[in-house]
Amino acid sequence: LPVTATFEKTAETEKPPYVLKLKNNSSESLKLNAKVLLSVVMHAMDKARVIPEQTVAAGETMTITDLAALDKVIVTAEGYAPLELEVKGK
Repeated sequence: LPVTATFEKTAETEKPPYVLKLKNNSSESLKLNAKVLLSVVMHAMDKARVIPEQTVAAGETMTITDLAALDKVIVTAEGYAPLELEVKGK
């Protein structure tokens, strides 16, 4: 998958503190789908959070917010192998 992935820690205190930025390194737009496998799940919650499909133009960035340490993110796009990432807590 032709993207550069970077995690950033935010100063947010009410929500999980990490965001994932996915920069499209391709010369074409990509339709990215993502699923977050949550590291901490309450009884009434789903174990995964689906991020709606986004079309990311060449050179542009998609941002996924509200990530916690050890969450796993799976990013897919048609024609490419899935990209699996894990939030590393510091």
